[in-house]
Amino acid sequence: MLYITQDGIAPSSFRQKALINPAHPFYPYPEYAVTKEVGLFPYGYFGKILMIVPDYRARIRLVLSSGYQIKVKLDTKENLENFICKYYSVTGGGIHQNDLTFNESEEVVEFKDEIREFHIILLTKEGEAIDYKSYPVSYYVEPGVEIEYTPENIEFIIKGGENEQVEFKREIGEASEFAESVVAFANKRGGTIFIGVDDHCNIVGANQKDLDKDRILSIIRDNCEPVIEPYIRIHEIRDRRVVIINIPEGKDKPYLVKNKGPYIRVGGSDRVAIRAELDQLYKK
Repeated sequence: MLYITQDGIAPSSFRQKALINPAHPFYPYPEYAVTKEVGLFPYGYFGKILMIVPDYRARIRLVLSSGYQIKVKLDTKENLENFICKYYSVTGGGIHQNDLTFNESEEVVEFKDEIREFHIILLTKEGEAIDYKSYPVSYYVEPGVEIEYTPENIEFIIKGGENEQVEFKREIGEASEFAESVVAFANKRGGTIFIGVDDHCNIVGANQKDLDKDRILSIIRDNCEPVIEPYIRIHEIRDRRVVIINIPEGKDKPYLVKNKGPYIRVGGSDRVAIRAELDQLYKK
């Protein structure tokens, strides 16, 4: 999906249009261009008209394979030479902008420093925008963005701390409290629970009973409604095992913790949804 403004395109999270031109560097936000080219730091937002326009000619998929490397996959039946990708990335070493030409359906972008932000846009050679993906490190569970769970990559994510889509738990603990996080993620954009990581981003390792996938599934099914189907992995990091539970965004909102009610994720915590938020869940 692309979002078309009166005079440009932007993804749903944009408050201004992106600056896109086949002959120039790509800027995901206008203020980035002003900061880079002029050295000023502008603030302020302006209104715009949005409309959703699907384009099925090609799609970008991002795969974060480490904190320093992103694989860009192009799904299309058309000739790869018909497309140009432009990216804008912020790493520990600064800002990086470049074009990415596809000789094969998958290309790799690699940096010397950790990736903090990554934006990429797919254009036709005529300059028409086809697709856009972004990777802010703290919101990696996005449609079209995948993650390869290597020990290096898991540590990279954990180091970023808890946020709206990442939750750390030393252990599962009380079943209904664990279900609050599961339901909260399902009611928002989905998220990932790491079992065996404490609130200070330390990998302490999951206890033996929390390594039982069937037990985790049983807790979720017994305490959440409608049914939520997580994806559970177990990885070993520094001789300690961490359980990674991916909770998809629900398609049958609102989801409830039995005998407790609907929960939503706000920042790095879970809370009961208020009436207005519940109304919005029903509308969706």
